[in-house]
Amino acid sequence: MPEKTKHKQLKKLALFAKDNINSELHLQRTKQIGYTEKQYFALMLTIALFCTFAEGGGQVVNWFGHLPKGDSLLNELQKLDEKDIEEQFRKLFEKQFKNIFKITNKKPRVIVAIDATDKPTYSKKKRDDKNIVGGKRKASTNFFFRFATIQIADKKNPLTLYAMHCTKDTTNEEIVEKLITEARKLVRIKLLLIDRGFYSTNIFNKLEQMNVKYLMPSKHDEKTEKMFEEHLQSNYEVKPYFCSNPEKEFADFRLIMIRLEDNKEIGYVTNMTSIKEHKAAYYIKLYQRRWNIETGYRMQNMFLAKTCSVNPSVRLFYFSYAVALHNQWVVIKKNVQEEGFEVPILLVHFMLITFVIVEFLDVKNIMEIS
Repeated sequence: MPEKTKHKQLKKLALFAKDNINSELHLQRTKQIGYTEKQYFALMLTIALFCTFAEGGGQVVNWFGHLPKGDSLLNELQKLDEKDIEEQFRKLFEKQFKNIFKITNKKPRVIVAIDATDKPTYSKKKRDDKNIVGGKRKASTNFFFRFATIQIADKKNPLTLYAMHCTKDTTNEEIVEKLITEARKLVRIKLLLIDRGFYSTNIFNKLEQMNVKYLMPSKHDEKTEKMFEEHLQSNYEVKPYFCSNPEKEFADFRLIMIRLEDNKEIGYVTNMTSIKEHKAAYYIKLYQRRWNIETGYRMQNMFLAKTCSVNPSVRLFYFSYAVALHNQWVVIKKNVQEEGFEVPILLVHFMLITFVIVEFLDVKNIMEIS
């Protein structure tokens, strides 16, 4: 790429990066004493980019500039109501969505994925705190703050449309209904890719009630194994299937049974119709698109500030902020990246850090030290 073209693309990237997410967020401050919201969110951006704690991050940046202390930032975030945080980021995600998809009278029809991610906590009150859930052991703990998201299952535009905090009392049915309802404000759902962890009669019936087509891996149980033994005569079969719950409620769907070349057998459940119009490979490839949301969580961790706080507002804000920064990278790539000019996530990191240094820190002092 010619140097002149490269400079032009970098300038374009810088403009998109400068229009960052902070301008769309607000705190609940009655008096603007000491610091402005802009300064608080500059600290928030800094600790997110360096994936560090507010306390340590605030101390370091104040060696070179004048920003709030980390404790002050946490105090301000604790004042926010969770519903307010969800609404702020919903509007932000909507703006990011509109930066990629052209606004027309008809919403885009897309495939989406739902999943949940667990962030470890080591609080002594973890067993009694309603905001902390139990789960499979990782990072030396069985207790987590759980967040659920719905994302466009597209490798090029893997935008998250909504994020929510799940408490001990939050059911999978509530998660699915809330995420789908919020996503439908922006898109028409062509298909939902969903993990086996949501396998239940209530979920299937809820999706039918909401008129949502879904694709989910089948269960590994005796009933399903028997279906494979009796009906998988070829390498690809589709049969009617059902499940029930203790209340004797039933859900009907179809079981897709596939035998791979290595004789491994895999299955999916779905309420899609005309399934045999496609080959088995179509459904395998289709469900693989759900892994984009797993990749998204890993990328979002590159923007996730650390905290020991068990305050749900702090935790939700930190997580949603990381999601928004990942979304912003997707937006920048869509509008700037072209053949010969890649936009890796670290380049966006560098641009955002540069803006913090130039706007909020003492550049002259930094230059003298270096």
